[in-house]
Amino acid sequence: MKNKVPEYKSKRGWQINPEKLQEACDFLGIKKAVVVKFSSGRRTAGTHRSKISKAGIYYHGVTLSHRFEQEFANETLWHELVHCMQAEQIDPITDFHSVYRQAKGPHGVAFFRNKYEVEAREVAAAAAPERMLLIMPDKYGFNVLGSRGFECIEVGCDAKGMGFEWPDDRRAAHHLMHHPDEAKIKRNRRTKDQIERDALEKRKKIEAGEIVVIGFHIDGDNMRVQNCRMCHLPFKQERKRGRPRLECDNCKVEL
Repeated sequence: MKNKVPEYKSKRGWQINPEKLQEACDFLGIKKAVVVKFSSGRRTAGTHRSKISKAGIYYHGVTLSHRFEQEFANETLWHELVHCMQAEQIDPITDFHSVYRQAKGPHGVAFFRNKYEVEAREVAAAAAPERMLLIMPDKYGFNVLGSRGFECIEVGCDAKGMGFEWPDDRRAAHHLMHHPDEAKIKRNRRTKDQIERDALEKRKKIEAGEIVVIGFHIDGDNMRVQNCRMCHLPFKQERKRGRPRLECDNCKVEL
């Protein structure tokens, strides 16, 4: 069983990087799979549960609220990963929850002074600023690192720095100079003239019967052009009120 993360962005625009998540698991020594899901919690930023699948495989279930900013969500994810590490120190890991409750702190600070929570806060506070597990790429191909600046998202590139070191023009120039193929793909946008030419060519092919379209369109003579539902060839008819014909003249059924 492998790690799983949501394949879509959070409401704040960031997304979990599976490669970075695996690196964090290796860093903490987590051997079992971590399955991360988004939640809509406003007060609970994240949760951890030790679970067992129908096939009898133990894994970690982590929920992460996608309502929070990138930096806070990153530290929360690190916090929950530390709980995954702590759970694997107990056999089986599903017994971690009961052991966790027994380790509560004194009255009044039962949760805050829990030894597992203390360790999770300390490790997350130390690791999160140095290791960003969430990506939020901008239009220039750089991952936004919150207040710590930017880093290039291309594999093997170590370009990163603070925001004042990487303004918009420098980030755009970096991709054009060092990753021209990727930059060309990212900036492959059709111009207005290209769109008009493509539309004209498509209309010619439709009128010539080379391609079949779904629905109908209005040609230059203000005629309704659509495909016959019997022979599937395009035919024209005048635009008028009432229900239009669905068959061409050759396939028209006389009632």
